[in-house]
Amino acid sequence: FLVRDWANFEDDWTMEQCKEQMAKHLDKHVNPSKVVENSTAQAMQEMFGRISCFCLPHPGLKIQKAAWTGAVSDIDRDFVRFLDEYIHEVFTEGLAVKRILGSDLSTVTFPMVLRNFVKAFQDAAPAAMSFTQAMTSATVLLAKEQAMKSYTKKMNDATSKNPRGIEPQAFAELHRTMSTDVEEEYKGVTILGDDAARDAAWTSIQEHLATLYKQYTEENARRLEKALVVFGNIALIGLVLFVLDRASDWTCDWWSQTCRDFSKLMFLVYVVIIAYLGVHVYWLYSERGTVATTAAAMEMWKEMMRLCTVYAELARQVQLRDLPDIGRKAIAAIQETYASRMSPNSSGQSKKNA
Repeated sequence: FLVRDWANFEDDWTMEQCKEQMAKHLDKHVNPSKVVENSTAQAMQEMFGRISCFCLPHPGLKIQKAAWTGAVSDIDRDFVRFLDEYIHEVFTEGLAVKRILGSDLSTVTFPMVLRNFVKAFQDAAPAAMSFTQAMTSATVLLAKEQAMKSYTKKMNDATSKNPRGIEPQAFAELHRTMSTDVEEEYKGVTILGDDAARDAAWTSIQEHLATLYKQYTEENARRLEKALVVFGNIALIGLVLFVLDRASDWTCDWWSQTCRDFSKLMFLVYVVIIAYLGVHVYWLYSERGTVATTAAAMEMWKEMMRLCTVYAELARQVQLRDLPDIGRKAIAAIQETYASRMSPNSSGQSKKNA
């Protein structure tokens, strides 16, 4: 409980003495042994694992006036000190995952649970039947969240193993498998209600899963389109080397042996890059056809253009003394990209495609 405009602290008290008064004030209202009509206090003690109270002094008379400019200096120093203590206490001690019937209450379900309890008690005094309905609704919502979390985790694990995307038919089969697993898990979830309530809850879960599946399908389609984006850096290097090689043919190859040697080296490098990209493009074409390969190639070209913009901006900001460090970072980035392509998951996918 956060109490505002508390005026009972003494000027010479320490923060510890003020907190002692807060604890006594809380105890007077929520301790069943000290409250005359203690049914509410007893229920609160049973419902919550931790109940606390913090009292904030008045922030100052100046801020109440319409002419207040919003200056922080006008806020009472004691208010700022107590507010700092309160925020520190909340984010270091007061944050704990709440649980209802053994299930975590999260930001997804909290507003839904709150609305159901408010709806249950808004028109009349609490009644046993209304409370039962509220608990049934709360357990249904928690079951929905558990099912959606399970489905999301399973789909995230599956898609993370296929960064280049999954074929639409295989993706649909994956969805059916995950939905079946979620349904089996749902059968073991406790719901306070009859079979009709359980069936209605599962129907609602299926609707939510269909929405999630649509989102994952769109994300998978984007992954399929960007199957070649990971090669943007190396493709850009090959393109730059090709342009430099062609330019050297007209500028210095005809009179400089050193230039011809560099030209041969560049030719060797970009031919290897072209062959490397060609293999992956062929695999993609064999697996997904012309349309998907063309779309992926266009996305790679867009990535190359984006990288050109990024590198051009960096070039305008770079200084000569920074060049060695930039070179090391560029090499590290290329090595990281290569390592990700040669990881067990990626290599397994490549071998499968081959």
